[in-house]
Amino acid sequence: MKTQLDIFYCKETDTLDIGSGRPAGYGEDISEDLIVNSNAQGEVVGFTLEHAAELLLPLLKRYESHSRQPQ
Repeated sequence: MKTQLDIFYCKETDTLDIGSGRPAGYGEDISEDLIVNSNAQGEVVGFTLEHAAELLLPLLKRYESHSRQPQ
């Protein structure tokens, strides 16, 4: 079974949405910057990360510097 992920980043709000493409009925904050999105049946259909660049860019830069080091 193939699963498709829809990924959308909004620069204006610094928000990253990752979803299954199925509509979400509601979202629930599970931490300060992370929202889980569920459908009417309560199934998780996606996640929203607020302050995405602020949170992810330092991690990506650290990963990039480690991946460039000689093995």
